[in-house]
Amino acid sequence: MHDIDSVFEKFSYSPIFKEIIKAIGFQNPLLVQSMVIFKNPKIGGAVPPHKDNTFLITKPLSCTGIWVALEDAKKGNGCMYGVPGSHNRPPGSFMVRNEAQDGTVFVNEGDGDVTYDTNGAVCLEAPKGSVVLLHGSFLHFSDDNTSPHSRWAYTMHYVEKDAQWDPRNLSLIHI
Repeated sequence: MHDIDSVFEKFSYSPIFKEIIKAIGFQNPLLVQSMVIFKNPKIGGAVPPHKDNTFLITKPLSCTGIWVALEDAKKGNGCMYGVPGSHNRPPGSFMVRNEAQDGTVFVNEGDGDVTYDTNGAVCLEAPKGSVVLLHGSFLHFSDDNTSPHSRWAYTMHYVEKDAQWDPRNLSLIHI
């Protein structure tokens, strides 16, 4: 979205996001992914528990998400949940392109988490306009939206440009 639509480009590259990402320690942030998340009334599907470093792999792991509430995110409309302290364990499973380069597979590597325990998860309700920072190893998920209210969000994922981009990533970005 950030590189294909002028409205999203202007928003995504606004100085405030660069200030935020640098304030949390990035030296040379690179925006590598953005998406609008539509959780429409009564049909918005659940997002299973995951860690963003599973999908955007660098060495060292460096993915950080900025999640912006375009509408109120509440328990009733499928808001996000997260597990406190889960960022202290990296993922042990990563989604990579398969050998034929026509799909993806999950590979287990390292000693990080392969399965996820969501016990202790807390509701991350966020009013419209809120910005939520997501460490790449923070376990998060959301429920179905069974309410009559939509819950839309915009998310951007950054990696450290100086980190080594894993060539097996689904995204064909070359750092």
